[in-house]
Amino acid sequence: MVALITGLPLDRAQKAAYVYFLAGKDGVRRVEDYLRQDGRFPLEILLGGRLYTAIISPG
Repeated sequence: MVALITGLPLDRAQKAAYVYFLAGKDGVRRVEDYLRQDGRFPLEILLGGRLYTAIISPG
């Protein structure tokens, strides 16, 4: 997951936030909790002034 995020052309703040949330201390637990509650994990990405959403879901 972190390799995916670091490979995107995000600005430094976006990249740092996603890497912290996904790979920081307790990152796996945070994502698992989010998936358990919502069933999917949306990643909003601002590229070239446009907002894109990638949806991550189990299975």
